[in-house]
Amino acid sequence: MHSKEKNSKTISRRDFFKGSALAAVGVAAGGLLAGCGKSKKTEDPAKETKAGGKAGFEVPPAPIADKDIKKTISADVVVVGAGMSGLCAALSAAETGAKVVVLEKRETFSARGMHIAAIGTKTQEKYGVTINKKQGIRDIIKWSGSRVKQELHWLWANKSGEAMNWLTAMTEAEGYETTLWAAAYKGPDYYEYPGITHTVLGPSFAKYDNNHDVLAVLEKHAKEKGVNFQYQTQAAQLVRPDKGRVTAVIGKNAAGYTKFEAKSGVILCCGDYAADQEMVDRYCPLANKVEAKIYTPVGANTGDGHKLGLWAGAAMQKDEPHAAMIHTQAGAWSYCFLHVNKNGERYSNEDATPQAVCMAKMEQPDRVAWAVYDDRFLDELPKTVEIGGGMFWDQVARTWGHPWSRESEERLLKRHLDAGLVVKADTLDELAQKMQVPADKLKATVARYNELAKNKEDVDFGKRSELLFPIDKPPFYAGQFKSALLTIVGGLSINNKMQVLDQEDNAIPGLYAAGNTAGDFFGNDYPTLFPGHSHGRCITFGRLAGLNAAADKV
Repeated sequence: MHSKEKNSKTISRRDFFKGSALAAVGVAAGGLLAGCGKSKKTEDPAKETKAGGKAGFEVPPAPIADKDIKKTISADVVVVGAGMSGLCAALSAAETGAKVVVLEKRETFSARGMHIAAIGTKTQEKYGVTINKKQGIRDIIKWSGSRVKQELHWLWANKSGEAMNWLTAMTEAEGYETTLWAAAYKGPDYYEYPGITHTVLGPSFAKYDNNHDVLAVLEKHAKEKGVNFQYQTQAAQLVRPDKGRVTAVIGKNAAGYTKFEAKSGVILCCGDYAADQEMVDRYCPLANKVEAKIYTPVGANTGDGHKLGLWAGAAMQKDEPHAAMIHTQAGAWSYCFLHVNKNGERYSNEDATPQAVCMAKMEQPDRVAWAVYDDRFLDELPKTVEIGGGMFWDQVARTWGHPWSRESEERLLKRHLDAGLVVKADTLDELAQKMQVPADKLKATVARYNELAKNKEDVDFGKRSELLFPIDKPPFYAGQFKSALLTIVGGLSINNKMQVLDQEDNAIPGLYAAGNTAGDFFGNDYPTLFPGHSHGRCITFGRLAGLNAAADKV
């Protein structure tokens, strides 16, 4: 992986947990193809494309000759990628009686995170939770600027409960409880839907890696259904004779090339392209502004499925640039207290979700920002989560029915102090020195903020009065924001059967996509209205892709 920023750091998810910024959080992100790959860097791929040429990743490699293929394996459905969407697709196809093969370039499946969004589940019924589906989908579409295929969102809303129940039945059979995440942002504008986010409590819960348990269960059931897993096998090329039906995938491993014939369909579930710098520059330059790229494992997501599709004649989604999932977990928690930039100046209404906090932060000088608060913040926080909360404000592992924990927050503060993500001082002058911001500016900003808090009216940025607290009791704290790219959620154009489309919006026979290889679902920005929405899409659309491909008889 590469980054344009000199101070940008690429870290693995495991290292990130050790570094404490994720010591108390699982990532709610999209299903990923796990594997290793190097990306190519071009000086200006966008300029090259405008000149009438093609970017390097768009140029198909030479066809692999029949003489170079060592063996052929026949199947009904071939799934490329063993992430969340890939395993759901493989198992779903196998449950219909289809013969299924999964190609995965890594040595095992890829899992991360802990949150899964769904509507109309048995778990929600158990806790008495009802989601306003119609308004929720309207809110999502509005957030995207209507630059999405609305039928895909209604499909997800109508099928996600069924898909989650299917998954829950398997995980509960293993003794794992499925519950709901308790922390959701409840403000008036960036509102999140409480109770829409599911989490599975298995052995990995203590490591904030719940979805590892989910994928382990999926793989187990898939193997019991006869799914043939070809790990450490890279998908190199799709076979599409005469621009007709996709009939096979050619994979490569240590033994050479193998052709995997697909009588019914090929499903691309290869994750995103965050580790291919050329593709990032072309489709999502915003992703170059982050301090860290976080997915599992580092370097794996090289846009394999996107490239395979493009080389076979597929179209990328029409909306550009692609949306990116960017949160603040590379640094300290954002909370809802005073936010200042490197000049010590306030720049935003702090009453927002992590995606919005990151977007505002990345527009500041040198993309530097801090949250400033005083010794009373642990007393004030529980008051705020009742009307705000959500990721990196409330507690990301808090489950339904469990209160906010002061002890957990104290442990998090210690980890952040030890890691240097939070600085502490007895005076504002000393705090400014540790923050490397002008002391006079910071003191003036705090004085102004205290005046607003005293009057209980934020005439500068309009923050709700209930979230205004003075900063005047030492010691003082400042936590630095560091943005992290979880995934880029743009991909190949699909229809509501998960079929991949060509440039004329016609379905390519025999070719399907799900997870972050598929597009048309997120636009403009990643919405946090449904925390865990990306994982929820992987499960629902992965399952639908598997069922549809298995039924696609020639």
